[in-house]
Amino acid sequence: FPVTIIEYKTYAMLTVAIRQLELSLKPAHPKEVLMILARLRLHFASSTMSEDELALLLEDYLNDLAIYPKDILERACIEYRRDSDNLFFPKISQLTKIMNGYWYLRRYKLAKLKKLLSVADQQATKE
Repeated sequence: FPVTIIEYKTYAMLTVAIRQLELSLKPAHPKEVLMILARLRLHFASSTMSEDELALLLEDYLNDLAIYPKDILERACIEYRRDSDNLFFPKISQLTKIMNGYWYLRRYKLAKLKKLLSVADQQATKE
């Protein structure tokens, strides 16, 4: 490992942190998304939607939520259901509004760590 700007131990910890952040950004599996949404739905009154309509709606949720990790979706659902102003099952935009803050912060941290690693690598190759 190139180690001139930072110590070997720090470099190794940085690579581990990057890998953990990358893994934490892995999107939830569609079955996980459906389970999380089904659980959230229990907290709100059911609609009179037909099975076909529900299937179409869930397809939209799956498409629009496909980029988000499981833990971020779970956190958004918990925040949504704990807000007493929310009386109905959320629209996709209501969930993504909550999730985007967590998701972008995680992506920002990953980019910063990768930049730091890149700088360390560039410094090491210069010497």
